[in-house]
Order: sequence, then C-alpha cells, then structure tokens
Amino acid sequence: MKRWIILPLLLLLSFGAVAAPMTLKELDFLVRQRMTDPEIIAQVQKRRLMAPVDPDAAQALKQSGASDGLLKALSAPELVISAEQAAAEQQRLMAQKADAARALAEDAAAAAALEEHRRKVAGVNASRGKMADILDGKLVRLNGDQLAPVSARDLAHVRVFGLFYSAMWCGPCRKFSPTLVNAYKRLKQQYGDQFELIMVSRDRDEFNMLNYMRSDDMPWPTVKYGVQVEELKRYSPDGIPWLVAINSAGEPMTKNGLDRKYIDPNTILSAIEELLAKGMR
Repeated sequence: MKRWIILPLLLLLSFGAVAAPMTLKELDFLVRQRMTDPEIIAQVQKRRLMAPVDPDAAQALKQSGASDGLLKALSAPELVISAEQAAAEQQRLMAQKADAARALAEDAAAAAALEEHRRKVAGVNASRGKMADILDGKLVRLNGDQLAPVSARDLAHVRVFGLFYSAMWCGPCRKFSPTLVNAYKRLKQQYGDQFELIMVSRDRDEFNMLNYMRSDDMPWPTVKYGVQVEELKRYSPDGIPWLVAINSAGEPMTKNGLDRKYIDPNTILSAIEELLAKGMR
C-alpha cells in the first residue's frame, strides 16, 4: 500500500511547503498549539494572511488563547495579501483540498479492503462490532432536553465511525458543528446504521458539554462526561476540532488516525462520505 507513503507529501503542500498564504484557521491552530507571539508573527510575516483579522476572527483567536498584543500586531495591513491574490489562492486551495480528499478516501478504502480480505481468508469476522462492545454503556445522546443512554444494539451494524473531539469553549468547533450536524443528518438518511458519529467532549464540565449539545441540537451519541475510553486515546488529538474515521474494529480509516497530524475536519468529512459511497462493509 505505497499510497500511505505518498499521502503525507500531498498534505504537506497545504501547510506551507509552497509558502502559501496563511489562513485564519491555520493561524488559530498555531495559537492553540501555544506558540509564542514572536514565533506566530514571524510565520505570518513570512507567508502573510489570506484575509484580515476582523472582529469575529479576533474574538475566536482570543478564545483560543491569543494575547491582545498578538491581535494588535496581526492587524497591520501589510500582513494581508491583496484581494486578487486571495482569490487566486482560494482557487488553488479548493483544487488541492479536492485532490487530498480523494487521496484520503482511496487510501482508506484500500486499507479497509485489505482488512476485509484478511478476515475472509481467515474465515472469521470476530473483530466486527468490537467498537460497539467497547462503547456499550459509555454513551449518551440528547432525548428532548436531557441525556439518555445509548445501547450497543444501536451500533451493531456500524461500518464507519466518525470520532469528533470538540468543546463549547472552542470557537472553531462551534463554527464547524452546524456543518457537521447537517452532514450527519444527510448521511444517516442515506446510509442508516452503517454510519455513526461519536463525540468526545473536551469541555471542562458536564454542564458546558450539555449546553454545547443543546445549542446545535446534536443528534449523535457522546461519550459520557468523565468516562475514559482507553481504546479512543490513540486518536486523542492535541488540538480541536478534530475529526477522524475508524472502522468497526477500531482501526483508522483516515490518515490522521495513523499519525495524529492535523487535517481539516471538512476534508475528513468528505473522506467519510466517499467511504460510505463506496459501500464499506
């Protein structure tokens, strides 16, 4: 499976290998990684920003930990590329994102096909449903305005799991959540119990986790607050929002599940859709 080797090269292109202008999402990621202000400013001076740091972006960056001094420095007009350059760069990024999504799905599908072949050769499907057993008794979902337990029976036929690490306090998470809710409803309508999304909260208490779930009327199961699922720690990221796909045996289906390197959640969502469209079983 040499494509697993080729894929990181594709992904590196979107993170500065060609000195592309820095997006506000990348800037927020640097802040959440606790880089120092001088280090962040040096990166921005080297690449410049795709768009100015408007009040909404400044508020999101501050929630992620940006200092007032950093926000003031980032407001300098010379740190932002022109509108014409931004339009050209946006077209390039859209094309690159589509290529990366296709590569992710192809690699994941190839790995899953190989695993399925091994199971057939062995004549067993013992690992199928493993995640359902692991998560049994550890999940809740919204039922009206309150939380209700989720049974392992509800997960018995899932072939593709999406793990969504998120929190109420995270601005980029709250921005992405409505997109994920709409995609989840569409995928569940198309693929039924072959797909499930599991949220792993990074909130500081159950009250904020519940408010976050209520605010977007989240329809998916969530790991109970305070419950540690050892098998999910291998996918636990340093920053959020983080979306990763695994199969029913708890094995990674997207590249970030192997190396834990950040990939835009929208890209992972596209890969999940392609995996389901290919009839993962």
